[in-house]
Amino acid sequence: MDFDKPDATLRKVRTGIPGLDKMLNGGLIEGRPYLIIGGPGAGKSILAMQFLMVSVNRGESALYVTLDEPYNEIRQNMSNFGWDTKKVRILDLSPEGKGVDVEGYNLNYLFQELEQELIAQRHKRVAFDSTTTLRMLDET
Repeated sequence: MDFDKPDATLRKVRTGIPGLDKMLNGGLIEGRPYLIIGGPGAGKSILAMQFLMVSVNRGESALYVTLDEPYNEIRQNMSNFGWDTKKVRILDLSPEGKGVDVEGYNLNYLFQELEQELIAQRHKRVAFDSTTTLRMLDET
């Protein structure tokens, strides 16, 4: 295998960020999970929403799963970029968003809710924000 040449069989999906797509030789490899890391304010949520906006602008279904930030704050924050995020499905699985008591908020609950959503709708792209909650729940 020649590692200097890109594999033409790998399908790419655009992130919606031209400079990043150029660095990635056309975008992310389709069908693979990606983890974006960085401190608060680094732009992880913005990158995730921009990635999903590419999908909905093509008429595809996209899902933004929030585990920390309330639904209305996400919509408000993203409107600052002039984005109409109404076509992005936001699944608010934060304890406040679902009105779940602390004892009922666990990984099993999250996975059941997510499974129901994914069975009901086959989304082309999915973003989780953030994995900090998953790690926290996994430790309990």
